[in-house]
Amino acid sequence: MNPRGAANLMPDRPTTMATGGHMLDTELQTYEAQLARLLGQDRGKYVLIKGERVVDVFSSIDDALKQGYELFEAEPFLVRQILEVQVPQNFTS
Repeated sequence: MNPRGAANLMPDRPTTMATGGHMLDTELQTYEAQLARLLGQDRGKYVLIKGERVVDVFSSIDDALKQGYELFEAEPFLVRQILEVQVPQNFTS
């Protein structure tokens, strides 16, 4: 379900990039910064984040991933369920 190695659904520490940073750091920071608002409006749904932008919120993980692949193809993006406490779930291609 993760073609072209896009992104872990809920990475604790995503793959290290050559620059020494971590993939999806910006997206994870965006998620944390927006979490209170997202919990108030869309608790339990799935958010699609690219960079510092919340792209959209979806009722199903499949819809969020589909939209992410359509918009960003092989570029990294984050899909995460909107919850107060995260349970790590890693997917590989």
